[in-house]
Amino acid sequence: MASVLRQLAVLVCALSCAALSAAADKKDPPSAANALGYGVMLYEYFQRNHFEALREYSIAEKRQELYGHGSYPKLLEGGISLAFGMDRKAESVFDELLNGSYSEGVQNQAWFYLGKIAYQRSNYERSREVLGEIGPALPNKLQNEYRSLVSQLALRYEDFNHAEAAFERIEANSPFKPYTTFNIGAAYQKRFIRSRYAGAENNDWYPATLKLDEAAELALRFDRAGATGEQGDDEFKSLADRALLAAGYALLQGERYDAAIDRFKRVRLQGPYAAQAMLGYGWAEVEQERFTEALTPWEHLIDQSLISPAVQEAYVGIPYVYEKLGAKSKALSGFEFAADKYQQELRSIENAVQNLRSANMIDLFVVEQDQGFVDWVAAHDNLVLNPQSPYLTELLAGHEFQAALTDLRDLYALQQNLESWQRKVATFQFALESRHAAREAVRVGDKQQLLEQIDSLQAVRSDAYERLSLIESNSDAVSLLPREKQRTARKSQALASDARALIAAQGGDPQGSGMQDLVNKAQWAEFLAGVALWDAHEEYSKNAWQIRKDLQIIDDMLEQMEQRKNNIEHILSEQLDVKRYTERITEASKKLEDTLAANQQGIDIAQQALSDLAIAKLSQHYRSIQAHLAQTRLAITRLYDINAAELDSAMESGAENVNEVAP
Repeated sequence: MASVLRQLAVLVCALSCAALSAAADKKDPPSAANALGYGVMLYEYFQRNHFEALREYSIAEKRQELYGHGSYPKLLEGGISLAFGMDRKAESVFDELLNGSYSEGVQNQAWFYLGKIAYQRSNYERSREVLGEIGPALPNKLQNEYRSLVSQLALRYEDFNHAEAAFERIEANSPFKPYTTFNIGAAYQKRFIRSRYAGAENNDWYPATLKLDEAAELALRFDRAGATGEQGDDEFKSLADRALLAAGYALLQGERYDAAIDRFKRVRLQGPYAAQAMLGYGWAEVEQERFTEALTPWEHLIDQSLISPAVQEAYVGIPYVYEKLGAKSKALSGFEFAADKYQQELRSIENAVQNLRSANMIDLFVVEQDQGFVDWVAAHDNLVLNPQSPYLTELLAGHEFQAALTDLRDLYALQQNLESWQRKVATFQFALESRHAAREAVRVGDKQQLLEQIDSLQAVRSDAYERLSLIESNSDAVSLLPREKQRTARKSQALASDARALIAAQGGDPQGSGMQDLVNKAQWAEFLAGVALWDAHEEYSKNAWQIRKDLQIIDDMLEQMEQRKNNIEHILSEQLDVKRYTERITEASKKLEDTLAANQQGIDIAQQALSDLAIAKLSQHYRSIQAHLAQTRLAITRLYDINAAELDSAMESGAENVNEVAP
C-alpha cells in the first residue's frame, strides 16, 4: 500500500483535480486559501492531523468561513471521514457531491474506498453492495486491488466461479495475484474440512492444492524479482511458506502423503511456519507407518516453546510413536513428561487470563501513535507486545481483533482530545471572568477617577477665565505680570501710598522735620510703582496671550478627557454579555462531560470486547492443552494397565512353573 498521506489523499486529490478541470473554462482556480478557516484546515490536513482538520472544518462551516473554494472543503471532509473509517458519513458527503458533475472514474474511485472501508469493518454485505456500484472506468492503479477484493468477497459467499474469474483479471505483475490465489486455495481447503466434519465427501483438497502451489510459486517469483512488501523483505518468502504449509495439509487430508512431505520439506526452517510444517511432516510419516522417520521432526519440535499448538501435539505424538514401536517404557515416560509440561502450561494460561481480567486493555494493547488516531484507509495489522502476546499471536494478527483494537485506539485518542477541550473551556471561562472583572474595575475605579480629574480641571479653567475677565474689565495689567514682578509692583504701590498718607497726616509741609526723607521715599516708591506699571502695560498683550494659550491647553485636555469618558461610557454601554457567554460555556462543559461519559462507555465496551476475544482465545488454548492432557493421562493409565496385566501374567506363569517342578 501507499503511505498514509498518499492513500488518504488519492481520492481527495482525484476529486479536486476533476473539479478544477470542470472549473477551468470559467476562471482560474484559486492558488491560495481565500478563507482563514479553510487555510487552517488544509494546514492540519497536510500535517496529517486529521482530527484537527475535521474540527477546523466544522468550526469554519458553522461560521460560514468556507466561501470562495467551491466543493474542495467538502471533498476534504469526505476524505478525512473515510480515513477515520466513517464510511457512512463519507458516503453521505460523496452522495452530495458525486451527482454527475465528476467523471465516472472519480466516482468509481469514491465507491472503491467506501467498499474497502466497509470490508475492513467486516461489513461484507455492505462492501459487496458498494463495490457493485463501480463501473469499468476505475483508475488502473486500483484495478488489481479491486479485483482481489471482489474475489475475497465472493469467497465469503462460496461463489468460487466469481472469485476465480476476478482472480484471472488480476495482472501477473501485481502483488495481489499470489495473495488472491492463496485465498482461493484456502477457501477450497476450508470447504473440504467442513464437508468431512459433516460426513460429506468431496475432492476440494485437490483444487486447494493446485491453487496453493500456484500461490507459492507466484510468491517465490516475486521474491526472486526482488520485490519488497509491506512487511519487509521476507514477505513473499513467508507467503510461499504459508502456501506450501497449507498445500501440505491439503495433500495430507487427501491421503497423498509423499506429496505432502515434499511440501512440508520446502517450508523454511527459519520461517514462522516451520513448527506446523514439521508437525505435518511427522504425521505424514506416521500415516505411512514410518514411525522412526516421524521422530526426527517431532523431537526437534519439543525443544521449542509449548505455546505453539504444533509443539503441544508433538509432545503427545512422540510417546505415541514409541508405543507403536513397542518401546512402552519410553512411551510411558514420554507421556508423563508431556503431562507435566501440559500442567505447567495450563497454570501459565490461568495466570495470563487473570492478568487480562484485571488489566486495562489500553495499557496492554493500545500503542501510542504519532497522531493518536488510526488511518483506516492505510491501516496495517500492527501487533502489540505484552506478556500475553505469545498466546495471542494468531488472534492479534486477525482482522476482527485488529478492527476492535483500532476502534479502541480511536476512542482513546478521542478521550484525550475531549479532555484537552475541557481544559480549554475552563481556560476560556477564566479569561471571560477576568475580562468581566477588568470591566468592572474600569466602571467603579478608572471612570470615577477620570470624572474627578475632569471636575478638578474644569474648576481650574473656570477660575482662570473669571480672573482673566476681571483683569481685562479693570485694565489691571499688573495682575498679568509674573508673580515676582507683580509682588514688587504691589509693594511699591503700597509704599508710595503709605508715604503719601503719612505726609498728609503731618500737614503736608515738605519743610517739616524729617519730612524731606519721607517725601524722597514716597517719590522713589512712586517711581518704582510707575516703572512696574509701565512694564505691566508693556507686557500686557504678551501676558494676556500666554494666559489664553494656557487656557486653550486646559480646554484641549478637557476635550480629550471628555472623549475618553465618552469612549469608556460607550464600551461600558456595550458591555460583554457575561451571562450569555457563561450559559454557552456551561452548555459546552455539559456537552463535553456527556460526550466524555459516552466515550468512556465506548472505551469500556471496546475494552470488554478485546478482553473477551483475548480470554476466549486463551480459553481455546486452555481447552486444547486440557484435551492433550486428558489424552496423555488416558495413555498413561492404559500403559500402566498394560504393564500391570503383563506383570500379573508373568507372575501367574511363574507360579505354574513352580508347581510343575514341586515334589
